[in-house]
Amino acid sequence: MNELAENSIKVLNYVFGAYKDVLPSLQSFSLVITGALLFFVVLAMTKANVIGGKKNKFIDKWNLVDMSKAKMKKAWIEIARGIASGESVAMKQAINNADKMLEEILRERGFAGKTMDERLKQVDESAMENIKEIWQAHKLSDRIKKDPSLKITKEEASNIVFIYRKAFKDHGLID
Repeated sequence: MNELAENSIKVLNYVFGAYKDVLPSLQSFSLVITGALLFFVVLAMTKANVIGGKKNKFIDKWNLVDMSKAKMKKAWIEIARGIASGESVAMKQAINNADKMLEEILRERGFAGKTMDERLKQVDESAMENIKEIWQAHKLSDRIKKDPSLKITKEEASNIVFIYRKAFKDHGLID
């Protein structure tokens, strides 16, 4: 038994003696590799909206104030003021701002695409029940951006903004 213990100690001394000089270098190298891999995992999770999606669930569960909801409510007040003013420029700006709000929501909810059209193509009625009306509202917003001289009545602007309002309200972003 003593001989087995002595031989084991000799083997361990040989192994540790051989790697004693390179061990700090191996530890440093493995630390760098681990850090790089961790960085890419976090980056991939962020791109896939895994991290952002969990934030909303956490906020809802613990009844914390979501700053994005507060921001949306504030922006919505400005949109309502623009429509109420009856001024053509303000109403067009209100429609464009509502369209931008929707685009931000779709981006945050993980709908991929470079343009709003690409994101809207991924949305179905189960995710947004007034998606057909949203498409019409978005097309008008695009026409306004392309042709600022486009005439629009207060009633048309109110109807378009109401379509966006329904989508935002359905998702609990405004009251």
